[in-house]
Amino acid sequence: MPFPRNVRDEALLACKRYCCYCEKYSGLNMEVHHIIQEADGGSNTLDNAIPVCLNCHGTIGAYNSNHPKGTKYSSKELKKIRDEFYKKIKDIPRKADQKTEADEKLLVEFQDDFTETLEYIVDTDFSSELVDINLFDTLASLINKWTRKKYIFKLKQIENTKNDILISCSELQKYLTIEYLRLHETSGHLIFKNDSYEAGEKLREELRPETVRIRTQIKHLLEQLYIY
Repeated sequence: MPFPRNVRDEALLACKRYCCYCEKYSGLNMEVHHIIQEADGGSNTLDNAIPVCLNCHGTIGAYNSNHPKGTKYSSKELKKIRDEFYKKIKDIPRKADQKTEADEKLLVEFQDDFTETLEYIVDTDFSSELVDINLFDTLASLINKWTRKKYIFKLKQIENTKNDILISCSELQKYLTIEYLRLHETSGHLIFKNDSYEAGEKLREELRPETVRIRTQIKHLLEQLYIY
């Protein structure tokens, strides 16, 4: 039996009609799946519901216990996937329209250009680790490319995310300068300045908190980039 209407509505509102499994916007092509099937004692409650697209619903429900192949999705796994996605989707605008084909191609190009660099930024503690000496120039090149008119997304949500990423990268560039970093001679990388009282103050009061803030922003934006 399907979920009661109020449970279905609550689940679809929570996911904003994005699939909790593949994380793609699916609009009308959504199902609210029983994590534990009714035949196995599952309830028609929100805690037992995971909204997924039609394709993922088929994949999740396709396991045949009479002819087992592979590994079945466990109820614990599905609930964790759902709960983590509900948190992720909370700040993403609800989609009123779909990506155009041009947007789709442009998004792939943007992901290809930025993902490795953004992942490096998220994983690097600029106040305690060596820093790629080419990072400033890499960001400058990417920012210059993606601020040109030809690289504008028609879908507003993606364009906003793109612009927020460019702003965060521009903010980080301030901390990749000789005011905060110096050459680490033996490695050819950059390292934080801490060779005077003033430099130590900048490290503690500016470089560390500001780069942590920017890295946190970029981590969130990188997650958004793969939801569209």
